[in-house]
Amino acid sequence: MSPVRQTCADGGCVQELFVVVALLGSLGGLALGLHVVPVETLLLGGIWLATLGFGVGIPASALYHALLWRSLRRAQALPAGWYWRPTSLHRRVPAAERPWVLAFCALGAAGFFAIVLGCAALALAVWRSR
Repeated sequence: MSPVRQTCADGGCVQELFVVVALLGSLGGLALGLHVVPVETLLLGGIWLATLGFGVGIPASALYHALLWRSLRRAQALPAGWYWRPTSLHRRVPAAERPWVLAFCALGAAGFFAIVLGCAALALAVWRSR
């Protein structure tokens, strides 16, 4: 089996497609923000988006780490220093607990993305206001 097919079979193509769509969407959003969206809208939108990201992302990330720790500890698969690279341990999570652990991982990642996007909108608003 070719490496491309193997990657796609593991779901890697979906992740790569998401990255491409996110990058293209970000470039489109930047173009829109530079010429169409009023500065006040960028400023307030950035503040609210970053606030939402912090409010959802940080608790979800904390819960993800707690669930991952509990799951790996129960399965006796918790290595020392597990918190440095937690996503590399997802395959060790028992199948019954994996949906919950990965759901909070995704929610925390979405919160981080919202924080970054909100900060970018804030920076763009400040830059445009000059």
